[in-house]
Amino acid sequence: MEQKIKVAARPSLKESCESLAMEGLRTLVFAQKVLSDQQVDKFMAALSKAEQRLKNRDAHVARVQSSLEEDMDYLGVTGVEDKL
Repeated sequence: MEQKIKVAARPSLKESCESLAMEGLRTLVFAQKVLSDQQVDKFMAALSKAEQRLKNRDAHVARVQSSLEEDMDYLGVTGVEDKL
């Protein structure tokens, strides 16, 4: 997740995750990305094209979807207790 958020927020994310992990908690990171209408249109066109592929459709769709998960705004992190 660290590579998906904006560079300036990475130290805070890393510190929070390490602190929670030291307590034995799983971490759940929250981030968002606000898109312009043009970005949405471009994404939807690329997604539609990927979904129409006959070969390696799933890989192409995944690649298009993951393209959105870049330069995201870090919102926060929470720790989740995972009892066996």
